[in-house]
Amino acid sequence: MYQPSLRRETRYGMPAADQIMFNRHYVLGYSYYFRQAKWVLEIIDPDNPGLERSDSFRPDYRIPEMLRADLADFSGSGYDRGHLVASANQRETELQNSETILLSNMSPQKAQFNRNIWRKLETEIRN
Repeated sequence: MYQPSLRRETRYGMPAADQIMFNRHYVLGYSYYFRQAKWVLEIIDPDNPGLERSDSFRPDYRIPEMLRADLADFSGSGYDRGHLVASANQRETELQNSETILLSNMSPQKAQFNRNIWRKLETEIRN
């Protein structure tokens, strides 16, 4: 299994964030003020086998309750849950893909943007 050393990738520092979270296959800098990630770092494996996405969106309980996004924040808002680390980039294992469904990895996006321009950008990055 391809598993980059993300700590090695961040050895020279990272952009500022209120909370830095090391997941198994990506690092995220979270903003308490905006209740979403300020930045993410991932290593994309071009040979990933492409398991199916789980769609088990859920809060990231590592973030204090008052400062984290919740499913209710998106429900009826008119915004999609837009992945910052794309689910399709992290499909080698179910656990790896499951981490991309955490709400700490989501940014509110208008549907037309998320499903068109953003999707094209994600595909180009994978290619």
